[in-house]
Amino acid sequence: MTQWKASIAYDAQNTMRLTKTLFNVFHIKQRLLQFLLSAIIVTAGFLIGIDQPGGLLSLSAGCVLMMNTDMGARRRARVLTQQLNGYVPKMDYTFGEESFRGVTDKEDHSFRYEDLIRISDDGKYWYLFPDQKSGFMIDPATLQPENRAAFKEHIAARAGIQWTSAGRLLSMGLLTFFHDRKNTRKPPKEADKSS
Repeated sequence: MTQWKASIAYDAQNTMRLTKTLFNVFHIKQRLLQFLLSAIIVTAGFLIGIDQPGGLLSLSAGCVLMMNTDMGARRRARVLTQQLNGYVPKMDYTFGEESFRGVTDKEDHSFRYEDLIRISDDGKYWYLFPDQKSGFMIDPATLQPENRAAFKEHIAARAGIQWTSAGRLLSMGLLTFFHDRKNTRKPPKEADKSS
């Protein structure tokens, strides 16, 4: 049985990246609605006329809203970083046959792969999501032994889902979108968790 190890430091940059990825992966409807609302506001600005103060204001507000669809994720990352008050948790992972464990000097988490609702890859980091509110970020550069393909195959096989993109909604094609939806489990309801 191959056992892998990896680690990551959840500094401010990685915390921001993880929260943005959570937001990109699980809050597509909210982001799409915000984008559509901003497009309507921009259109209203053009209809009013950019030579009018109201038109210029609408155009500006719509553009700001359109460019900040990850505003909630950035706010959450700042709050988490402030709560850590300078502490940078380093998570050490151990990946076994049926489950993985993530340990810091203050926390210890274990999850069965089959309980993951999504596994994602953004090209630089890998993400394991046990639910829609939390995730584990893995730096592939720290993986030991360094067989990345075997590691990803093992996680996908044990989780029973395929690796998905962790990209932005507007930069993915329809095939990717449907593949990602197909390989994202619905999280169990709270009542199901307690039984």
